[in-house]
Amino acid sequence: QGVCRLFALCLGKEWKRFLQPLSLPRVVALYTKQLEMTPETLGEEIGRAVLRETFTEDKPVIRDAKLFQERLLAERVRLSAAHTARTRLVVAVLHTASELESLLLNAPLQQPTLDDLSEQLAWLIFPGFAESLTTAQLQQVPRYLEACRVRIQRAQSNPAGDLRKLADIQPLWQRYVRHTALAEPPRHDKSLLAQYRWLMEEFRVSLFAQELRTPVPVSAKRLDALWQQV
Repeated sequence: QGVCRLFALCLGKEWKRFLQPLSLPRVVALYTKQLEMTPETLGEEIGRAVLRETFTEDKPVIRDAKLFQERLLAERVRLSAAHTARTRLVVAVLHTASELESLLLNAPLQQPTLDDLSEQLAWLIFPGFAESLTTAQLQQVPRYLEACRVRIQRAQSNPAGDLRKLADIQPLWQRYVRHTALAEPPRHDKSLLAQYRWLMEEFRVSLFAQELRTPVPVSAKRLDALWQQV
């Protein structure tokens, strides 16, 4: 973060224009207001995320002034395109999430299904998500949201089938939730824990919307094995 602040200082006014309030369609603005997000905070979050994505994400650590200047000169031309791409993606994600929220309010779902979907949505879309999710993570969110939409549709015609699949998910998901809720969690590998969290989303896709496909093989057995490493 310190290095990102230095890049921001070097960019000066050029950097400031990437922090403008987000322009949102009315329905999305209403949805974000419920979640205590504002166009101003979303704009700032996207700006900071783009700075990280452009200059430090998945790149070698900067250890001296020479490398800093080289990185600044080489990457600053990517800022505008990266900002446009992330802004469009965040707005699209928020739009889909607002539609899902409306579906959940009106669809005749079993209470456990409704509770699980609401919780999943809250873990995907929250104040700060526009900044905290890496580019790779954010790019997968539309597929996760589409899987939610498919699940809502199918759960209405086959509620018992949905509940059976939910029973497979719950123990795997709840141990992650319990771990993150601990004030002082036991020693663990943070990168593997994050991998587990996102593999859970892939597991949901594989169970509820298999046709959307997962980029990696996923199963309860694989999740158990990964948890043992965490």
